[in-house]
Order: sequence, then structure tokens, then C-alpha cells
Amino acid sequence: MLKAARNDIDLWLVNYQQIQDPALLEQYAQFLSPEEVKRHERFAFTRDKQQFLVTRALIRWVLSQYLGLDDPGSLEFGASRNGKPELLIETTLQFNLTHTRGLIALAVMQVEPVGIDVEYLSRQADIVNLAERYFARKEAEELLALPVEQWNERFYDLWTLKEAYLKAGGTGLRTPLSEFCFSFSGETLDISFSDLLGGDSTAWKFWQLDIDKAFRLSLAVNDRKGHDYRLRVKKGVPVAGFSDISPAIIRTSIR
Repeated sequence: MLKAARNDIDLWLVNYQQIQDPALLEQYAQFLSPEEVKRHERFAFTRDKQQFLVTRALIRWVLSQYLGLDDPGSLEFGASRNGKPELLIETTLQFNLTHTRGLIALAVMQVEPVGIDVEYLSRQADIVNLAERYFARKEAEELLALPVEQWNERFYDLWTLKEAYLKAGGTGLRTPLSEFCFSFSGETLDISFSDLLGGDSTAWKFWQLDIDKAFRLSLAVNDRKGHDYRLRVKKGVPVAGFSDISPAIIRTSIR
């Protein structure tokens, strides 16, 4: 049984494209609920079926380890009032999941709401249009003032932070992305809120990590009690095993 202390944040990373063992994939399939089986069968492309299967196996296998359950398939999931996935059992365990091309990431901790987002840095996006349409004015201006070769990385710095914040808060895109603003200074970052949105910026903790120089990962925790958190990052394969890694923390809101 896995244990997470009150101040631990565990990140579980999986490169789903590297999992090719038929026996292991069949074991993952046994974890799925009937509804998940139907969803898995509806995917037309092999890569999408693979991503979905490994994603569900990861969340079921990892959470069952914390909860002391022998059967990952016995876990039942629902959604909060705001649509955020949650376990349908009484537990203090909090989790959030994200994926992009080549990587799945799961954050697990006790008590406090957590949000995570990851993006593949080489993914192309209509940066000017998206920044001007969705980002706070200051964010867009600072991004577009950078040399063009830095736009992609700064775009995903901001996008993943915003997604992580929204997922931790459980509101999704019902909260306009332009109503909160991130600013950077060296290895530190800060969040501020518009008058319309309001909110206490000191209640939020953020981390931004570089994963294999190919992915940007951002993590958000809503914590009004000021805990000192410890990140524990693991990379591997569900059931087969994980190893501890130490990815670079590019910046954080913690001074």
C-alpha cells in the first residue's frame, strides 16, 4: 500500500507509446469498467485506443495502491458539481490527470484540490490568435514582445499554468482565461486576479517542470494553510513498475 503524507504531491508519468507488451495491455483491459470498455472500442485509431487504455490503467492501478485495494477494476468514478472527476468513496485522496502526445501525467495528494496539465512543446498552435483571444492582456503583450523563437515555449508556459489552475479549482473553461494573469521573474511566478473574478492569490501554489526537454508540465494546488510541499516524481509503466526521477523545476510560486 502506498502512503502519501499531508505535504506530499506525487506525480506519476507514463510514456504510453512505449508500452507494447500484449500481456500487459490485456491486463490493463481487465481493469476497465463496462462503460470504459465501450469508450475504448469506439476509438477508430490504434494510437487513441492505446492512450485511453493506458490512461485508465494508470489512474486505476495507482489509486488502488493508495487505497489498499487488490482490484483496480473495483474503483468507481463520478464527477463533482463542477464536472471534476472524483472517486465515489469516502477518502481524503485528491487526484488529477492530464495527457498529451507521448505522455500521461497523474497527480495525487491528500486533502487539497490539485490540478495538472502537460503539453508537448513541439506541438504547433496559432499562438498570436490564441494569446490575443484568451490570455490576459499583459500576458499576451509580454509573450508577443519576446523573440519569435521563444513564443512557442512561453505560450505553453502560460497555457499549462492556466489549465492547471482551472482544473484545481474545478471550474474548467467556465472561468475565462483572461480573468487571471501569470507573471514571471526568473525562477518565480505569480498569479493575479481581475476585479471581476476576485480571489486570494496567496492561497495558490504553482510549480512548472521540464520533462525530458520535450514537455511542459504545470501543477497547481489550492492551499490556504501554507503547507511546505514535497514533490515526488515517478516515471514508468503501470503494474510493471516506476522509478523516481528528478525533473528540473523551471519556476515556482514558492519563495
